Amino acid sequence: MRDFELKGMDGFISPFREFFALNKSGVVRIKGEGGSGKSEILSAFRLMPEIADPAVVSASLDFSLQVNTDCELGLLALRNELIRHYKINFSFFDVAYALYLVRTNPNKKLDRDLDLYTNSKILNEVLGVAGAKGDELVNKLYFTVERGKPAVTEWWKNEGGAELNRLMEETPEAVRKNLTAQWAKDLKLALQGRKCVLMIDSFENIYGDDESGRKQNADSWIRELISLLPEVCFILSGRQMPEAEEGKAPEHLLELETSVLDRNGTAYLLEKNELKDKKLCDAVFASARGDKLLTTLLVAGLAAIKKETGKEPSAEQVEYGAKEIMLFYNASSEGREGDMARLLSVCRFFTKEVFEYLVYEFIPEGVNFTFSDYCMLPSVSPNIGQDCACLKKPFKEELYSSLNSDQKDNVHFSLFNFYLKKIDREKGSFKTYGFYLNFRECFHHAKSALDGEGFVDWFMDSHAKYFSNDKMGFWIGLHSEVVEYLKGLMGLINPYTALCMERLAQMYVNIEDYSKAEPLLKRMVNIREKLGGVDSQDTVRSRNKLASMYTAKGDFASAMDIVEKNAEIKSRTDGPDHPDTLKYLQKLALLAMKNKDFKTAADVGERSLRLHIQRLGRENADTVRAMSELASIQEVAGDFDRACELFKEVLEIREKSLGGNHPETAKSISQLAFYFYRRGEYDSAEPLFYRALEAKEEQLGRNHPLIASYCNNLGYIYYCREKFDRAEAMYEKALKIKEKNFGASHPSTLAGVANLAALKFRKGEAEEAETLFRKVLEQSISTYGGKSSETATDMANLAYVVSRRGEFGEAESLCRSALSMRDEDDPQDIAVNLNNLGEVLFRKGDINEASEALEQAYSAAESAFGDEHPVSKRIRANLEKVRDRVH
Repeated sequence: MRDFELKGMDGFISPFREFFALNKSGVVRIKGEGGSGKSEILSAFRLMPEIADPAVVSASLDFSLQVNTDCELGLLALRNELIRHYKINFSFFDVAYALYLVRTNPNKKLDRDLDLYTNSKILNEVLGVAGAKGDELVNKLYFTVERGKPAVTEWWKNEGGAELNRLMEETPEAVRKNLTAQWAKDLKLALQGRKCVLMIDSFENIYGDDESGRKQNADSWIRELISLLPEVCFILSGRQMPEAEEGKAPEHLLELETSVLDRNGTAYLLEKNELKDKKLCDAVFASARGDKLLTTLLVAGLAAIKKETGKEPSAEQVEYGAKEIMLFYNASSEGREGDMARLLSVCRFFTKEVFEYLVYEFIPEGVNFTFSDYCMLPSVSPNIGQDCACLKKPFKEELYSSLNSDQKDNVHFSLFNFYLKKIDREKGSFKTYGFYLNFRECFHHAKSALDGEGFVDWFMDSHAKYFSNDKMGFWIGLHSEVVEYLKGLMGLINPYTALCMERLAQMYVNIEDYSKAEPLLKRMVNIREKLGGVDSQDTVRSRNKLASMYTAKGDFASAMDIVEKNAEIKSRTDGPDHPDTLKYLQKLALLAMKNKDFKTAADVGERSLRLHIQRLGRENADTVRAMSELASIQEVAGDFDRACELFKEVLEIREKSLGGNHPETAKSISQLAFYFYRRGEYDSAEPLFYRALEAKEEQLGRNHPLIASYCNNLGYIYYCREKFDRAEAMYEKALKIKEKNFGASHPSTLAGVANLAALKFRKGEAEEAETLFRKVLEQSISTYGGKSSETATDMANLAYVVSRRGEFGEAESLCRSALSMRDEDDPQDIAVNLNNLGEVLFRKGDINEASEALEQAYSAAESAFGDEHPVSKRIRANLEKVRDRVH
């Protein structure tokens, strides 16, 4: 710690010491203007015995490295420090992050080039030395659990399996948003009562110079971390602080505010440098106006003059104003410190490697200036030993402004090439924390080193080369900067600006942030219209992207309006049966389906098929695809005869043109089989499912997970037709495939066990069936919790079995619990559950209540399936039986 910082530091250390002694946790906020000593106070706290104690867990994050402001990269940086110093396992975070990586990039390999993998015990156990492709992660994880590896076993005991199954049901973006919670869970498990301090410096950088980050809630992950870890002491330092949400202020809070250096502090600093003239002290105090950094630099310059001349400088030699003080300091410094500092002011990220590179590039031979000399400059942050130090911001700004344009261009271009070589050497499927840090610096220098078009070309090439969905937040931040940069440089109505804006909008769509995507895409359409006209290809493509956004958002009506407009344009410009026009018609039909406008969907689908046949012929592959889509539409629209006719024709054409074992033929067999299956026409569905199963086994092999689905479907048909031995063989075959691929406790495997249990009950093996159903329910509660549709299904199954042996009280309780978990928008589940409840009540003797439940069940079934479906028939038969007893 430097001498001048000792004076008055007790005014911060004492309150913090008292706060930390009384409160194991809480939030300490150190606020003040730039150069007022906030970082020095944070450094002093870090060195206090109370925090330096090995029993206290501590880590720090510096937001002056802009890459750290990103949620995932910031959490990774903290994680890496805690692993390095305290060997903490971040199993929940590592598994969730790995799952997010592979869900967004399933074909990429997780290997040792990824720092997440390198220092993760659980991922090392799961993936081994060689690593694995992303789509193998989950299977390997279940396999490792069965082998009983220590880190995986510990994670599983802490309900890791339940968390994994929950995350697998989420979208990748939802998994990403959950990473902060996973990180906090790991730290909680690791602390076990130990004190913990997390320090975050330069907090204002998370908001940016224009505070746009505050509007976008860029600090939400930090606020979430604070709320999730009430047992941790957070120390935040910066010119701006996060604003606590109403009613969510931390229970323990200490506010500290730094201020300017007073005259006594200035005198103390002068005396330490053997400068004792009171007039000189008055001049320095008046010149620097209490700014600690400027005061330090001014005193350092005056001390250098005294050392050179042998006498104390006079008050008249003191420079006034920040820029003048900087120049005075540089002029009075020995050797090339001033020149070196100016060069380094161009850097935002500073390491010894960068320093040595710039010395080699720009400092003449023979100059005696070392890394250690640089570290002693008053303008350098004392955090330099943590490998993330930089020049203090006010000093950087003044030094940067003193460089002429040629000097700036030379240093920026040199650093651009330096970082370009570093990022080009990056290996591995997924990029490391270091890659993103270096790319951020390369991007910063490229803006200054290249002209506008050259910068955009480089950035777009880099995006194509390095982009992957696992770091969407990082790329969104860069694209946002590029769009603003190009709007100022080239204007809004410009192809380069439009291209970057389009990519930014698409990334917002990918993370489901439609409120930011929509205005960008609308602006894109306006720009394209002005650049190329309403009917141009670029304009049509931009409208398509807007339609896709509305589709993803669920606003199908708006998407239909746009697609219909584009279809009209294509029909007018290229012809009504042009392939592009036909594609728009198919898209319009599918959108109408999603909008539940079945009549429009059927009309457009018929028009599309008619034009396909007219242009391409009935047996063309595109025509057959349109026919297949129309069949599905007509089934949903309720025209079952037309749907059946089309499904059969598709199968006939594909058998004739492709052969009986072709994948497309197998798909058509399955479509027709499922059609009969959904209609309850099991006699027609059975031979088709058997053909589909044989074709899929030949195509995929006997142990592929998809084969299990076909076996289950065929088993259910045998079950419904009371061919129990055949059904049992199929269910057991499906179960073996699932256990081999997913493990014994996977939800899909449990569903297979439930199917087998139901069959055993129908065969009269009630005791064995009940044992299996209880096992499934126990695992379901462990995996999904007590309030899920899966748990509801398992409760309903057990209730049915229990009621058959006369335990009506338990059965009714299970039925009602299951019913309370059902989604009201799913009439099929509601119908089955109400039917089960009605049967239990009837057997219990509560005839009126049974009648009421079965009437509701029949109403739901009739609405969902029609009155001729087997489920509807079964419920109607139960209802008639109850009514006979009532009357």
